Amino acid sequence: MATSFTPSLPNASRIGSTIVLLVASAGDGNTGYTLPAGWLRATDVTDGNPVGLHLFYYPNAPAGTTFGAMTLSAATNVSYTIAEVGATLTLDATGSASSATAAVGSLAIKTSAATTATNEIVLAGFGVSQGSTTQTWGAPTGFTLINKDDTNRSNESNLSNMVVSATGTYGATQTLTPSAWTKGIIATFHSSSSSPSPTPTPTPTPTPTPTPAPTPTPTPTPTPTPSPTPSPAGLPNFSHVFVIVMENQEITDVIGNPAAPYLNGLASSNALGTQVYAVTHPSLPNYLALAGGSTFGITSDCTTCYVSAQNLADQIEAGGKTWKAYLEGMPSPCFVGDSYPYMQKHNPWIYFNDIRTNATRCAADVVPYSQLSSDLANNTVPNFVWITPDMCNDMHDCSITTGDAWLKQQVPAILNSAAYKNGGALFITWDEGNTYAACCTVATGGRVATIVMSPLGKTNFQSSVQETLYSLLRTIEDSWSLPRLGDAGCSCTTTMREYFQ
Repeated sequence: MATSFTPSLPNASRIGSTIVLLVASAGDGNTGYTLPAGWLRATDVTDGNPVGLHLFYYPNAPAGTTFGAMTLSAATNVSYTIAEVGATLTLDATGSASSATAAVGSLAIKTSAATTATNEIVLAGFGVSQGSTTQTWGAPTGFTLINKDDTNRSNESNLSNMVVSATGTYGATQTLTPSAWTKGIIATFHSSSSSPSPTPTPTPTPTPTPTPAPTPTPTPTPTPTPSPTPSPAGLPNFSHVFVIVMENQEITDVIGNPAAPYLNGLASSNALGTQVYAVTHPSLPNYLALAGGSTFGITSDCTTCYVSAQNLADQIEAGGKTWKAYLEGMPSPCFVGDSYPYMQKHNPWIYFNDIRTNATRCAADVVPYSQLSSDLANNTVPNFVWITPDMCNDMHDCSITTGDAWLKQQVPAILNSAAYKNGGALFITWDEGNTYAACCTVATGGRVATIVMSPLGKTNFQSSVQETLYSLLRTIEDSWSLPRLGDAGCSCTTTMREYFQ
């Protein structure tokens, strides 16, 4: 038993995320928690049965794995589940239930009020007083299990979530095996981007600037396209380019980390950028920077902040080449919205109006990841291949080990393909780090690992040239003699030519 504990995430969170903490404590009455700075109480459940359940959250948290010690009013056993669940979130509605006076085989909970915005995150948490037998439980129907703690069998906890696409009241039913004294909490949160917000300030670059769209979030209008730039001497004309974007790790989190043996093997035997910087925080602006050469003034993971601007896909088609984005977990081609573990904020292509609103084009080129295996096997992959793993496999919601294992399973098919072997290139990078490490006047999103592989590339090589995510976009454009979009054309942006023979 303890009078305080310090909950810890398995991996460092990104800056500005919301951290949630579900605590199941032995004994119902112990609600006297003193919270560290930044933490807020969502709700508690106390009614006499042997387990107490408490939900806390920390909006706009700093990057890190720990966020202070929770102090209890009396010594007790606790079980907790902590998770990073998204960008800055606001509590919307809560609900709770308890088995009250007996052990039960299931428990239903429901929010007490309707949600106020679409695309809200719904969290369902349960705690049990179990005794000597470990509880066998998974996520309620429709939910995805985030984590569970069954290390202390006197009280156990689990936490699940889902993203809902419509306003309303939401509920969850937890099945318990064996029956147990239990309590449940449900809470809905909306992102600040789900509600009207002030117009973001556009980035001061020669890129499209915002114009109104039928949403409260600003959108841009295009400016004249830059004139084509000749391919720099020494940079290959790639037959195919593969780009895999992982999530939320500084270079120091993955390079040299024994939890990522496959990644480190790729980095040591191929080429590694040691001074590559993400553009900003949070995720979405970085994805837009890679696809369009600008953040377009967007500063959040908004879902309806569509842009009317030229993008790399437009350039590729204009240059007579082909492209396709493969999104893991995407329910159907050209799907708009979130369907966890697929999240739209990691799919920049759906934000461009000329892609999303062209049904034929979008359905052909913005597709579920499951299509990639057949395209590789049939040698029908397009010239440009964009790959977004789901929220677990990209290291966002799951461990570095999980992401490393996913890459170990998926990357060999690319490296063994004719598209790669015959003059292709594969870039593995991260959308952002978890610091504000900055470079090159246009990047403040942390220092991220970037691994470059190509039959035309160097091996056992490390680059210390200062580069940004815009450098990756510029390198693709220069290889194919395409115009440099936005900050890809800035004098502060360097082409990644040193990685190639």
